[in-house]
Amino acid sequence: MVATTPGLPGRFVPAAQGGPELWVLWVDDDFRTAAIGTPDGRTGWIMDRPGAASADRTGAALEMLDFNGYDVTRLSGA
Repeated sequence: MVATTPGLPGRFVPAAQGGPELWVLWVDDDFRTAAIGTPDGRTGWIMDRPGAASADRTGAALEMLDFNGYDVTRLSGA
């Protein structure tokens, strides 16, 4: 994915898709798991490098989404 940075760290716009601005809300210390969301708080998700996040990292990512106003009750596993 190629992304353009709109000027602030942790925020980017996927250039190839021409999609919405995305915020990196949180990453773990080893950059294995990340909480990503849109500025309006309507869309958020958890990404994990190896494909299956550990329970503690998933919990931390969920807490960060919740802290930032995302409705974590609407999240579902893929």
